[in-house]
Amino acid sequence: MDRRKFIAGGVGLMTGAAVLGGICVSAHAQEIASAGTASIERIHPDGLFKYDGMAQVVAVTGGTTLHISGQTAMDKHMNLVGGNDYYAQASAAFANLKIALAAGGASYQSLVSTTIHIRDIGPVAFEGIQKAMHEAFDGKPIPEHAMTMIGTTLSAPEILLEVSAVAVI
Repeated sequence: MDRRKFIAGGVGLMTGAAVLGGICVSAHAQEIASAGTASIERIHPDGLFKYDGMAQVVAVTGGTTLHISGQTAMDKHMNLVGGNDYYAQASAAFANLKIALAAGGASYQSLVSTTIHIRDIGPVAFEGIQKAMHEAFDGKPIPEHAMTMIGTTLSAPEILLEVSAVAVI
């Protein structure tokens, strides 16, 4: 796997089309969409690399902003789901993120950024997280995101990753 794609936010999952469709405006491309009462603009400035499905800048006007705390592979009874498997834990964390978004009146399409904290930055972790993200987003481009390797324990020693997010509605 090309790590640059993963770190850049692509994880190799992006399709040729942007999530919200694109229009070309002046010297840089912009994508504009509406999420509830919010307007989300994804901007691709000249001078920064462009990667299909990911914007370097996201501007939001109006609406309500939701800050979703770090979602892990813990179920509602605080039992770990997925054991020591990055794919299984990532799948559970994204399922929990979907529940949290719905509680705030949002969906995956409302996301403007995500941050994934992981314990390992190796290929097994990347491939498991990549597969889970692809499935969670139904193969559609994922929102702008960052990955940070923690290299130590997260909230509990058995937790391999945590996903926090910002959404607008």
